[in-house]
Amino acid sequence: MAEIKKPVSLIEVIRARRSVRKYEPEAAPRKALNGAVAAARLSAAFGSSPSWNIKVILDEKHAAACRKAAMSGFKGKTNVWMAAGDIPGMACVTANPDSAPRKGDKQFYLMETAMAFENFALAASASGLGTCWLGAFDEAPVAKALELPKGTRIVAMSPIGIPYQKQITPLDITGQFDRFIKKRLHYQRRPLTETVFLEKFGKPAVWDLTPDAELLAGASISAGLNADDIVPGLLKKTRFVSTFAKKEVEEWKLNWLMEAARLAPSSSNSQIWRFVIIRCKENLWRLESCAHNERGLQTPFPEAGVVIAAIADDGSQRARGKEQPYFMIDVPIAISHISLMAAELGLALNIMPDFHEGRAARIIDAPSRSRIVALISVGYPTKRDIHGDFPMQMKLPSKPRKKGVEIV
Repeated sequence: MAEIKKPVSLIEVIRARRSVRKYEPEAAPRKALNGAVAAARLSAAFGSSPSWNIKVILDEKHAAACRKAAMSGFKGKTNVWMAAGDIPGMACVTANPDSAPRKGDKQFYLMETAMAFENFALAASASGLGTCWLGAFDEAPVAKALELPKGTRIVAMSPIGIPYQKQITPLDITGQFDRFIKKRLHYQRRPLTETVFLEKFGKPAVWDLTPDAELLAGASISAGLNADDIVPGLLKKTRFVSTFAKKEVEEWKLNWLMEAARLAPSSSNSQIWRFVIIRCKENLWRLESCAHNERGLQTPFPEAGVVIAAIADDGSQRARGKEQPYFMIDVPIAISHISLMAAELGLALNIMPDFHEGRAARIIDAPSRSRIVALISVGYPTKRDIHGDFPMQMKLPSKPRKKGVEIV
């Protein structure tokens, strides 16, 4: 088997990750799973404990039952490629909706679960493993196969194993399907000029959005890390703060935050995310009127170097099941990439999902069909960390969680 070239920086990890639909038959090495497990356990959440649980199933019998359940029903017909039987393991992420806050129709367990599972997938890719986000399946048969307690929701599933390394033959249907999807979906990405705007939705940025590889190489803090440690290492360095130093965020760094988001996976590669970068102090002050904590204290948006409005530009509002709209999964996946890239560049951030969405939409002229998922404050950290008490702010665990991920 050809040796898999491992990445040497975060952007290489992000670029190397793709949806893999053809695997080697042997089980994923336990050592390669350790980085993915570590990354998931370090993921941010809204409370002291996560609402999610990731189960990695390596037992052949149980993995086969899980695959069969994922293919059953009308929705599962899109997963027929899994019938090839060469998938050695499965990963399933489940959640308890009552363990995370909500606001209106926004279930925030979906946000923290999507970010954790993408951290898991990125770390798995860095260790030479393949994954593929699965959102189209009927929950009932999967819940039965996993023997889940009542009330537990299944957010996503993924095969996990070593990507197929041999040459694909013309008669290998699964292999040809994998190659076709890689070519027609994975490499088809919207340019930043279509997804990134300045101050108002639809208003193009006034600077060149082309990411500068040389500047990134000089600022990357993950360069030189062992591939297995890149994602967990950056998660440890991620800083969620409520105050920022008085320093502007360079445009080339904004380009890399947006490039990281551009390369995120999404349902059917729909790429529904759009980002409005707000730097004008007047608009930042106006945004402050949109968000406050339970005692009425406002979020200090004007102190940030920049605020990024993460928007789902999807009029159809596709969903798999009740209370599980795809926009609350796809956009947070892209946000997880932004968060990791911020750590890579020495930036701090604040992910705020609790705000007056209608008022924010008017400030940035967001289309009526769109949804603003989060307002992300980005800037340089102060020498002395000052943490706010905003109840809906995401936070990293004080120490790696012992629970949340299990391998069976």
